[in-house]
Amino acid sequence: MNQTTKIIIGIVIVIVVIWGWYALLKGHQEQAVTEPTVSTQLSQKVQQGENIQFEQSLQNKSGEQQQVDIKKIFLKTSFKNPYNKLPKDLGLYLRVANGHYLFSNEIANESIYDGKKISIKGSLVALSQNGFHFAHTVERGNPGIEGGESVVDLYVDGNLVANNIYNLGDVQITNNGKHYFYQTIGDAGTNSTLVKDGVKLIDVKSDYWKGGIQGFAIDDDNGFDLIVYISNLSGHKLIYKSKEISKNNIYSFSISPNGKHYAYVESLESKGDEKKYSVIVDGDIKIKNIFSAGVDVKITNSGHYVVNDISNKRAYIDGKLYNLKADFAKAYINNDASHFLIIDNEWQLDDKVLSLNINMNNFGGVEILDNTVYIYEFEFEKENV
Repeated sequence: MNQTTKIIIGIVIVIVVIWGWYALLKGHQEQAVTEPTVSTQLSQKVQQGENIQFEQSLQNKSGEQQQVDIKKIFLKTSFKNPYNKLPKDLGLYLRVANGHYLFSNEIANESIYDGKKISIKGSLVALSQNGFHFAHTVERGNPGIEGGESVVDLYVDGNLVANNIYNLGDVQITNNGKHYFYQTIGDAGTNSTLVKDGVKLIDVKSDYWKGGIQGFAIDDDNGFDLIVYISNLSGHKLIYKSKEISKNNIYSFSISPNGKHYAYVESLESKGDEKKYSVIVDGDIKIKNIFSAGVDVKITNSGHYVVNDISNKRAYIDGKLYNLKADFAKAYINNDASHFLIIDNEWQLDDKVLSLNINMNNFGGVEILDNTVYIYEFEFEKENV
């Protein structure tokens, strides 16, 4: 090989290297400015008890893909009633959490956890946020109370933890199943209490028209991060981690499962009958002066939030407005708000319409977790009477 040939080969190598670096740099620049293109595929084959697979691929120059699975879970049950009709308040019988479900139907005298029958006598009241632990109550008369009003015993995972509870309100359990919380609803002139593991945390007097403790929520670990709303004639208090964060009238509040974020809807006092409602997230006003009382707010571990203004058929995801149509319409998000689901006359996943053939009369609930959507639908075996 002579000197001229060596020089030519060297020049070619340099050109190839320079071109390679240029193409790589250009690809990174295009990836940074190009929005991903969305393509969707929905399998129309729906079989009983199996999953519906919905794949949404987000593809950009790097070839990254993301799949969203829709899992349709059928809750098979039989029941008896005088009219052979479906019970109207299905939510009274069902709790869903983290892809798990517990269905306790007193009409049919059966309880089903993830498709398997379990022994529960009484009423289902709570399921932990990871879906692994549950609480139920057994009602029994107590002649020691004036008028013979009944009291309940509280069980966690089938074990008795508290008895003789009068006017039991909400019950919540931590993910490890080691801690339980419950509130009692005070009558006029009596006390409303919040109890953790048998110990009273809060004891508030109820007035003739206010119940004292109006609600509470815990983190999913040990319940140390606690948010409580107290309201009576003495005023309003929303307490988060033992600190008062609002003195206004609260219509909805939420704590993230990890306890690091909170959100609530409050109304400011105003002249006349009109009230102004605002959404507060981690101490900052995110949405103001647009709501009615029929509003619900939820916040995730990463601080994203969804607001459902049901009476006005509107939803807000991190402040973005979505106008809805049906009375039952509602929006849901996953932890980082990378996916959202809207249940309306048409179901939408990330702005894409789904054809799922859901019977809303049998609809039990929905969750969106990471890249999976869980849809719970009752399947009743009617019996002739």
